[in-house]
Amino acid sequence: MGATGAWSSNDFVPLTDDTGNVVQLDLSGATTLRLTSNAQDGDEDFLLFYNINGVTPPPQPKITSITRNATTGEITVTWIGNGILQAAPAVTGPYQDIPGANTGTYKFTPQAGVPFLFGRIRALP
Repeated sequence: MGATGAWSSNDFVPLTDDTGNVVQLDLSGATTLRLTSNAQDGDEDFLLFYNINGVTPPPQPKITSITRNATTGEITVTWIGNGILQAAPAVTGPYQDIPGANTGTYKFTPQAGVPFLFGRIRALP
């Protein structure tokens, strides 16, 4: 599980195995579940369990490409999954939703005086 890079972002992070596959737990019957954290500050706010009844959860949104038009300087970000593009001036945030950037593709032209822009996709319900 990776860090979100921001306090109180309340991101949903699925439980995954060592290869990144989502893990499904069988919690039928008497079951004990233990959370062991590698975080030094112990900043896990809560655990959320879904009863999926054999339904495979949708894939988490993921950026699939970032391309730059050499002529116009326009940058196109493309992603899969149900999510909205967020941007921040630093890798640590604060990240903000980009209005209208929830269709899987977003084009923008970098602005003068903004040397860096970091992006990520926030999953939508």
